[in-house]
Amino acid sequence: MSRRPAHVRTRIGWADLPHHVRAAVEDILGDRVVEAVSQPGGYSPGTADRVRTSRGTRAFVKAVSPAQNADSVRLHRTEARNTAALPAYAPAPRLLGLHDDGEWVALVLSDVAGRHPATPWRAAELTGVLRALETLSAALTPNPVPASSSTAPGDRPRPASPRSGSSSAPRPTPCCPGWPPASADGHPGATAGWVRNGRTAAGSAGDARMS
Repeated sequence: MSRRPAHVRTRIGWADLPHHVRAAVEDILGDRVVEAVSQPGGYSPGTADRVRTSRGTRAFVKAVSPAQNADSVRLHRTEARNTAALPAYAPAPRLLGLHDDGEWVALVLSDVAGRHPATPWRAAELTGVLRALETLSAALTPNPVPASSSTAPGDRPRPASPRSGSSSAPRPTPCCPGWPPASADGHPGATAGWVRNGRTAAGSAGDARMS
């Protein structure tokens, strides 16, 4: 079963993945996926699904190929490498497995219970997010994976055009000064990316990304 909310319009979903990619994800999970719910927000036109298996195991799956966005493929590989290198104490989702056949790149991550914040921002939710980022910054400063590559804000994939699938659409305006929009995949509750006022394994100083 694959569900895509009405407001998720330009992103492919679990059911759109080639059979061999879905089979590879199920091999990583060790079970058959029976439910996939596409997540809203973010930049990547690839999948961003919270999945559930027949035995109740949950995971977050993000997959993309050059047909959707070539930059996203590169960023997925970088994210997989950096996430796998994070220490166990990092307050971030774990990389459960990676499928990379040279065309399709699929990351299987531990699912983090949570939801997207309301918009406009609610004070209590904003406070909770900022506290989580402070915790993340403290845990990952100095950078525990110094060999990781940095990803500057300008390197993010631009959103694909709903009509052509190109990446020529303008970037959305941040919701407030110094606070960038949601991640390239829309994963709620996870904080394994750029951290403001600190340099982390998955990003560079001056920005914060939740992925």
